[in-house]
Amino acid sequence: MQKGSCIIALSLYDQPFISSHYKKPKEDVEAHGGHALILVGWTENNEWIAQDSYSIFRPWFGKFKIDFDYPIEEYWGIEL
Repeated sequence: MQKGSCIIALSLYDQPFISSHYKKPKEDVEAHGGHALILVGWTENNEWIAQDSYSIFRPWFGKFKIDFDYPIEEYWGIEL
């Protein structure tokens, strides 16, 4: 990411919140909450690398993957 990270907000669906990989939800599944996090990079497999503040609860130190097609509700970036 040439200009830095991006802050996003997304809805959570019927999958464990403490997951290492968030996949696109099925269309008939309803959201049951939300979460804010930061995108810090991406992989060659079309996945965002995200990080949140729950690093002490995750064995991967707060980083996890999100599919590119996972619905993102809002996003913010700061350019200095």
